[in-house]
Amino acid sequence: MNTLSPSERDRLLELLSDRALGVLSHDDAAELGSLLDHAGIDADEAERDTDALIASLVLADAGTDSMPASLRASLQQRGERMFGDQVAGRISGTPGGSWAGWVVAAAAVLLAAVGWLRPSPNAAIPLERRLAQLEEQPDTVVLPFDGVGELAGVEGVGEIVWNARLQEGFLRLSAVPSNDPARQQYQLWIFDATRDQTYPVDAGVFNVAGESGTQYIVPFEPKLGVGDAAAFAVTKERAGGVVVTDKSGLVLLAPVPTDG
Repeated sequence: MNTLSPSERDRLLELLSDRALGVLSHDDAAELGSLLDHAGIDADEAERDTDALIASLVLADAGTDSMPASLRASLQQRGERMFGDQVAGRISGTPGGSWAGWVVAAAAVLLAAVGWLRPSPNAAIPLERRLAQLEEQPDTVVLPFDGVGELAGVEGVGEIVWNARLQEGFLRLSAVPSNDPARQQYQLWIFDATRDQTYPVDAGVFNVAGESGTQYIVPFEPKLGVGDAAAFAVTKERAGGVVVTDKSGLVLLAPVPTDG
């Protein structure tokens, strides 16, 4: 069996990322099948457990100190159970290599479920600077949050900064109380007008720490592509978040104004 070159391995991860995120085109699907065949990986097994294959490939390219040892071992074992030496022995990796943004997005499919995600390459840039750079984009929108539920009537709770073209944004919170991450976490949702708005797009869980009134910046990226954001909402959920919210824990809401 042939090993994959670094560029082929990167392309394989990119295509697996697209499939895991539901954006793989017909032509790219054919290319993915060809790469899997070249790597000696069974296409049916790869389709049944894409996240395990992604984790195995990512781990092959990550330094040993990049995640807790117990989590690394657990994910490694899962990938090996599915793909054995097809991944370990036939796909060359460069330990300690850098992660491209799409690798982080793909790994999130599996790793976010257990509450761990390696930071993206721009994580070294201070959050304040990253936020300022996004606000400088002409198509970025800034929307104020209204407090609802337990935060009803609280003024200046914060705002959301969102760029639909880049599919990324920030929460800038000012009057949101801290939470106990072991019991509850805040979770961001995006209501997409191009989707069934009964089921908003999950944009991740986050924690707030520190004194009330202290500005808190939270970066986010939606787990699925958002075509037309109609509103942004923050709920309080159990630790780790939920797949579908019942909205009973709604604390922040930012509707997107419509023309006219």
